[in-house]
Formats: sequence, structure tokens, C-alpha cells
Amino acid sequence: MTSFALSLNEIEPGTEKILPPTDCRRRTDQRLYEDGKLDEAQAEKERLEDAQRSARRIREARGEAYKPLFFTHSVDPDLKVGGWHYSGNYWERREKRDWKGMPDIYGVQK
Repeated sequence: MTSFALSLNEIEPGTEKILPPTDCRRRTDQRLYEDGKLDEAQAEKERLEDAQRSARRIREARGEAYKPLFFTHSVDPDLKVGGWHYSGNYWERREKRDWKGMPDIYGVQK
């Protein structure tokens, strides 16, 4: 990876406190890959994927559908084209550092 590519995933000083637990800059597998620990990165990626599959199975067993927190899917009535649209509340929650109810997909919540 180039140093530019590596810098895209950096967490700037002070930013960690305001990032949601689901921010991709927290990806534990990506961090290991960036550090050149390829075998560990692969194992971590598999662990994360297994955890996601397990969470999906639990939701399905409860009859719960997955619902994104900050986006909704809708179809434009004129164009007949569907897409994801920001539904609000991210920036307000970020300002308050209120990430209650968000999944801990990387195991970083304290």
C-alpha cells in the first residue's frame, strides 16, 4: 500500500472520541493488514464475518428485519428508480457523542 492509501484510514488525533463504533476506520482486520500482519488480518476478517452472520441469524430468529440507522431506501415515483437516502440524525448524534443502540461490529465499545 502507498503511504497515501494508508493515510486514508487514519484516525486523526481527537477524532476517535466522536466516531461511531461502526466507523470503518475502526476495522480491526484492516488495521492488522496495514501493519503487514496478513495471517492475523485474515483470521480477524473471518471472525468479524462470523459475528455478522451470527447477528443476522439472531435477528431472523426473533423475526426482526435489519434496519439501517441513518438511511432509508425509497423509490423515486417519477423515475421509478430506488436508492438509499440519508434519513437524518447522524450529525446530531455525533455532536452529542450519543451512539446508544449502535451495534459493536468491531468490538471497540467500552
